[in-house]
Amino acid sequence: MAKASVLIKCQECGNTFTWSKKDCKNRDEANRAEEWARTGGVIYCPDCMRKFKAEQYKKKNEEKKAQIMERISGYTLIQLEGSEKQISWAENIRITALSLILAKIDEWATDTKIDSSCEEYVDTMNSAIDFINSTSLAKEWIDKKDKYESSSTIMELFKEYVDRAV
Repeated sequence: MAKASVLIKCQECGNTFTWSKKDCKNRDEANRAEEWARTGGVIYCPDCMRKFKAEQYKKKNEEKKAQIMERISGYTLIQLEGSEKQISWAENIRITALSLILAKIDEWATDTKIDSSCEEYVDTMNSAIDFINSTSLAKEWIDKKDKYESSSTIMELFKEYVDRAV
C-alpha cells in the first residue's frame, strides 16, 4: 500500500492544505493520484468544498422547489410551524414528497390516458395537496423524513390518507 500526498493551494480562500489518499495499491498509483490532484482534480480545501457543496445543494433544492411551485400554482401549501432551520429542512422534505407524488400521478395519467382537465385527475391532485397540507408541523416532516423521501413509502402513506378520507 502506498499513500498519495500533495500540497495544494485552495482556489477559493487561498489557503494551502495537504490532500492525501491512503489506499493506493502501489507507488505508481499514488503518483498518478498526486498528479491528478495537482493538475486540477482538487481545487478546494475541505472547508471551501463543504461550502461549495452546501451552495450547490441549496441551489438544486431552490430550482426543484420553483418547478414544483409552478406546477401547483393553482394550489396553496400551508405555512409550516417550527424554528427557521426546521421549516427550511421540512420544506425541502415536503417538496421532495410532493415531487414523488406528482411523478406517480403523471405516470398514472399517462398509463390511463387521462387528461389533466379530467375530474378524476383534478380530484387526485386535490387529494395530493390535501395530503401534503395534512401536517403543518415542521418537526413531523423531519421525524418522518425517511418515509417522505422514498417513492414507495410516500405512495403508501398517500394511499392510506386517501382511503381514510373516503
